[in-house]
Amino acid sequence: MTYDDDPPVAGRSSLKKPAAYSKWSRRGRSMRRILLLVWKIAALFVAVIRAVRWVFENL
Repeated sequence: MTYDDDPPVAGRSSLKKPAAYSKWSRRGRSMRRILLLVWKIAALFVAVIRAVRWVFENL
C-alpha cells in the first residue's frame, strides 16, 4: 500500500525518494496521526470500562 507498510530497514530513510512518495508519506503521516488518536481514545475507553468493572466486582 504505502512505503511505511514495509518493515523498517536501517539506512533506508536516508535514501532519496520519488516525488510521488513524498505526497503519499504526507498523507500517510496525517492518517497515522488520526489512527494514533483513535487508538489512544479506544485504549482510554477500554481502561475506563475495566476500572468500572473492577470496582463493581470488588464492592
